[in-house]
Amino acid sequence: VTFETEQGQRAALEALNASRMEIATNKAINIDSSALFQGKVLRAEEAGEPNAVRWGDLQFSYLNRSLRELATMGITLGLVVLSAVVLHLTRTMVSTIMFSVI
Repeated sequence: VTFETEQGQRAALEALNASRMEIATNKAINIDSSALFQGKVLRAEEAGEPNAVRWGDLQFSYLNRSLRELATMGITLGLVVLSAVVLHLTRTMVSTIMFSVI
């Protein structure tokens, strides 16, 4: 939704300022009934700045983005496991060397 003025945007956001509980249960506790849309509590928030949108990523499908995210998490998990293995081997080697010296 776009607004003609900044004041119009602020007024709309203030009128639709609902808590997460109100949105989840669809009960207008602190909202005027005139601010409901077909009897429903809407979640309204200020849009991000245009330079905050990753315009280059809009061409990718949800599946493609999910697969990229999954690959990133897999690589990260692999690096964490590799670090744990290296740490374990290092500790084992250090304790073996120390006990063999004694």
